[in-house]
Amino acid sequence: MRMYLLRVMFVGSLLACAACSSTVWVKTPPRFDLGRFQTLGLVKFSVENDSGYGQTVSEKFLASLQEGQPGTPVVDLGSAAEALQSSNLTPLNRETYLKIGQTHHVDGVIIGSLRFSQSKPKIKVDIKDGLKLDSLSANVRLDGELDVKIIDTASGAVVWAGSSDRWITLTDFNASSAGSSGARISSAEQQYERLLLDMVHEVTADFRCQMRKQPKNLVDKTNRP
Repeated sequence: MRMYLLRVMFVGSLLACAACSSTVWVKTPPRFDLGRFQTLGLVKFSVENDSGYGQTVSEKFLASLQEGQPGTPVVDLGSAAEALQSSNLTPLNRETYLKIGQTHHVDGVIIGSLRFSQSKPKIKVDIKDGLKLDSLSANVRLDGELDVKIIDTASGAVVWAGSSDRWITLTDFNASSAGSSGARISSAEQQYERLLLDMVHEVTADFRCQMRKQPKNLVDKTNRP
């Protein structure tokens, strides 16, 4: 009888510990609340070498931002040159942002820059038994960098900044002395688009609710009346 009671107590303590240590998924609010702004202004992102992706990345960023926090009012300010011309200003600086805020009635300005670069083909040759070719491989990759900031037009200060640095394979080729070979040549346009979407998604993570694991006992305490 005593052994039985000890076993019951032992199992009960294990279950109690398991209940206390178990975790649940909890939705947490965005790290950056855009509700602090009545209206935001979006300057078309600049793109190195003017590859024509400025409008595309600006639109993708805006769509992702408003998907995370629907209803956020955003005014299109056009390119940096157009925003400056409309306010009779020259370079973008603190005074410029203050003036843009007054001219366009926006509380914050979104600016961003995008850069793409293709690596030179990297060729790897493996040789065995003297000068006998064992294998040959080559690849070309696409690198991308996206940097975005939100400027408060009341102070001219940066209140949020996000960046993404990623890469993706464009071409991959390999061959061996055994006769096996393979090649993967992706559509450049599709890979550019895929890399662009990945970077935008990463940069705008601060504007979305996140699902995180938290101890169940802490969640229960939070939800108590």
